[in-house]
Amino acid sequence: MAHPWLTRLLILGIFIGIASAKPSLGWALVIGLGCYVVGMLLWSWMSQRKRNASANRMQTLLFPINQADLAFQIKEAVAGQDEAADAVAQTVAIALARPKRTQPVGVFCLAGPPGVGKSYFVQVVATILSKMGVFPAESFLFVDMTRHDKNSLFGDKSEDGELVRHLRAYPNSVVLLDEFEKAPPDVQNGFLIPWNDGLLDAPASGEKLPLCNTLFFLTTNAAYGALCDSLASGQKTDDQRNQALKNALAQEILSPIVSRIHQIFVFHPLTDMNLAKAVAGMLQEYVRSFDLEIERIEPESILDIVSKHEESGSRDARTISEIIQSSWGEELRRLTLNNAHKIAVAIDCENTQFKILKTKRH
Repeated sequence: MAHPWLTRLLILGIFIGIASAKPSLGWALVIGLGCYVVGMLLWSWMSQRKRNASANRMQTLLFPINQADLAFQIKEAVAGQDEAADAVAQTVAIALARPKRTQPVGVFCLAGPPGVGKSYFVQVVATILSKMGVFPAESFLFVDMTRHDKNSLFGDKSEDGELVRHLRAYPNSVVLLDEFEKAPPDVQNGFLIPWNDGLLDAPASGEKLPLCNTLFFLTTNAAYGALCDSLASGQKTDDQRNQALKNALAQEILSPIVSRIHQIFVFHPLTDMNLAKAVAGMLQEYVRSFDLEIERIEPESILDIVSKHEESGSRDARTISEIIQSSWGEELRRLTLNNAHKIAVAIDCENTQFKILKTKRH
C-alpha cells in the first residue's frame, strides 16, 4: 500500500482537478476516485480476513492424551512393532501438552521391506487419534511420493498443491509420505523449512500455514540392509542408535531432511503369528469400510491361511489381506443390503461364514 500522506495528496489533487475540470472530465475523475476507494476497502477487508484466518489456524491444539492407553491400542492393532508404538505415543502425548510449540507434533520414519505393515501402522495411529477426538476422521492424508513433483505437491503462484490444500482445510492432520526416498531432491528439500520452522508456504496466496498440529510419517524401502547393520552395531544408547540409523538413511534420503526426522524405526519381516495379526487387522478395517461393526478376528483363525500363502512365496500382509478381501466383497455387500450393523466372522482354509449379530434401526 502507498504511504498514507502520498494517498492523501493524491486524493487532494483529484478534488482540485474535479473542481477545475470540464463536466465530462470531472465525472470521469469522480468515477475513477470511487473505483479507487472501493478497491482499497475491498483490499483491506480481504487482508483482514486472511489475517483472521491465519490467526485461527495458529491456535495450538491442546489435548490430554493417555500415553499408555494410546501405546496399548496401537500394539493391539499392530503386531511386532512395540518400540515404534511406545515412542510415537510418548511423542504425541508430550507434544499435545505443550501450548507454545511451533514445530510439527512429530516427524517419524518407518523403514523396511514391502509388506511389513509400515503404511498400516500409520493408518492405525490416525484411526486411534481420530477415535480419541484428537484429529477429524477425514484429516488423514496419504501421499504417494512417486507421483508428485514440487508444483503438484506444494503448488505455485497460480495454484495450491495437494499438501497445501489439505493442510489449509485440516491443520490437525496425520500425513503419510509413502516411499519418500523416491521423491525428487527438490520435493524432499521442500520439507526442510516446514519441519524446521513449522510453517508451510502457500505460493498461490502467500500464506504460511502452521504445522504445529500436524503429525508426519515417512515410509521407505531403501537402505534396509544398512539400517539392519546399524542396529547390529551395538550402539549403547537410544541417541547413538538413532544417529547411526540416520547416517545409514542419509545414503538414500537427503541428509538435511534426515536430520529433521525425530526417530527412525526399522520394520522387519513378520513372524507367522505377527503376520496373521497384521492380516486380521487389515481385514477388520476392510469390514468397517462397509460401515459394519465386527467382532475381533482372532489371528489364530487365519494362521493356516497365512501359512498356505507363505508356501506360495507371499510374506506380504497387504497382498494376503487383499486376496482374502476379494472373496469377501460380495458377501459384505449383501450384508449391508440386509441392514446388518454388527457381524461375526468364522474363518478357515475352506470357507468363511458371516453371521449377523445386530441390525440397524430404521
